[in-house]
Amino acid sequence: MIQIKDIVNKFEVSRATLRNWKKSKPNLYAYLFSYKKESDNADKLREINIVLEKYAKESIKPLFTYEEIFYIYGKIFELQDTKDIEKLFVESCAEDMNKDFEFIITIYNKIKNLNIVEKYILSQRLKKLKETKEKITKEYIIHNFREFLKI
Repeated sequence: MIQIKDIVNKFEVSRATLRNWKKSKPNLYAYLFSYKKESDNADKLREINIVLEKYAKESIKPLFTYEEIFYIYGKIFELQDTKDIEKLFVESCAEDMNKDFEFIITIYNKIKNLNIVEKYILSQRLKKLKETKEKITKEYIIHNFREFLKI
């Protein structure tokens, strides 16, 4: 967490100057402390991600096959809310229901049975996969979804 002393050192200003800026340059002062707030948030986010990765490694039971994860990835749907991931999945599969009904329902049930943390981790990894510029290979999917995959 960044302290006032860190801002003083980083921007090479004295504490007196910083206090002075609070009155004379309130926009600059606010900017410096918004930098502090953003850094604090980044630290908290980093901690949360570490906890989630530890949870993923220790608690997620492998339920999905590579083909199921690849199918989920291929269905482009926006994940606005993690708790609705199974609903969004089914909506994105509506036109495939006639020919792949059992396959889709199997995936749907697996997603539905995930707890909220597992759904969050799955949705974050799907977002990461969609944003990647790399070619999506089987190995890449296996690496990113290893805790979810029955191998």
